[in-house]
Amino acid sequence: LEAFADALDVIERRSDLTGLVFASGKPDSFIVGADLEMVQNFEMPAEARQLSRNAHALGERVRSLSIPTVAALHGPIMGGGLEMALHCNYRIASTADATKMALPEVQLGLLPGGGGTQLLPRLIGVQEALTLMLTGKNTYPKKAERIGLVDALIHPPGLPSAARRAARQLANGELSVEREEESWGDQLLESNPVSRRVIYRQAAKRTEQRTRGNYPAPPLIIDAVRTGMEEGLDAGLDTEQKHFGDLVFPPESQALVALFFAKQRAEENPMDDRVRAVDTVGVLGAGLMGSGIAQVSAENGMDVLLKDQTLELAAQGKKAVWATLTEQEDKGIINTFTRDQIAERVVPTADYAPLRTSDLVIEAVPEDLSIKHEVFSTL
Repeated sequence: LEAFADALDVIERRSDLTGLVFASGKPDSFIVGADLEMVQNFEMPAEARQLSRNAHALGERVRSLSIPTVAALHGPIMGGGLEMALHCNYRIASTADATKMALPEVQLGLLPGGGGTQLLPRLIGVQEALTLMLTGKNTYPKKAERIGLVDALIHPPGLPSAARRAARQLANGELSVEREEESWGDQLLESNPVSRRVIYRQAAKRTEQRTRGNYPAPPLIIDAVRTGMEEGLDAGLDTEQKHFGDLVFPPESQALVALFFAKQRAEENPMDDRVRAVDTVGVLGAGLMGSGIAQVSAENGMDVLLKDQTLELAAQGKKAVWATLTEQEDKGIINTFTRDQIAERVVPTADYAPLRTSDLVIEAVPEDLSIKHEVFSTL
């Protein structure tokens, strides 16, 4: 945050700027969120509240700039990174498969502390915002554009120039930010305090059913949103700061943060230098498990030989892979080119011979010892 504040000091003194693009110097991500180790080391709620207060102050400075601001989004845009983008006038995202947005704090027992509980409902509506914040799930580019979270999409190579062009066009009036009109029903539901109370109650009820009241963050997220929408932005930001501090120390959030770090450590392989490259995988069995293994392997760039008793059964396994990939394409998680590229890596076969030259063979035949014995003896 200090480096960001220093950069804003320079920008605010410049009188020759007509627009500003926020982009990452990292090739694979925008901003992946706050330093959880720092949050974990806080000793008092006041420290967490001060962190939130500092983030709010920086966001206010971005929103107060006299020039148009554009966020160029590529790769993971998580937590504080997405909140930073919300302070900008315009957001343009790459269509890369790696591009995804989320406010995942609820999964750590926390709430968005950089203005997210206030800016997101004002941008995409209370219902959509609560859904994103109460689940912490990823939103991919197509859906992000549809719900108004981003204003435009562009292929990855064109992102830098498109972001600069948008900033220039916003400055000279050639481009205006147009939000998609809500349906008549949504407008009616979100346009007054009485109907919004229905939204808050429904969100609380769904969350209670999902969490059984074991997580303190969801009710406080709803409260922060409600305060901001009913009492104004400043009151909402104050509530967000308070609740952020309240949530850092309960055992639930500490356990969830500890679990997050444990999962990261578990994913680290201390024997990486001894691992042999795997380019071709043989999968024995093209059923539900086998086709799933084939898909994951192909998604990670490996060529897959999908073996079953007959070529027809093996082809059915590839058909299942295709169906799952098509479903991902329909949801905007991957594009058509990526779907086709992954599917082409899966080759059905009824012959054992090609598997003998594979770097790795994974057995996924039915749980029948006689079948397993036959498979391994033949292989």
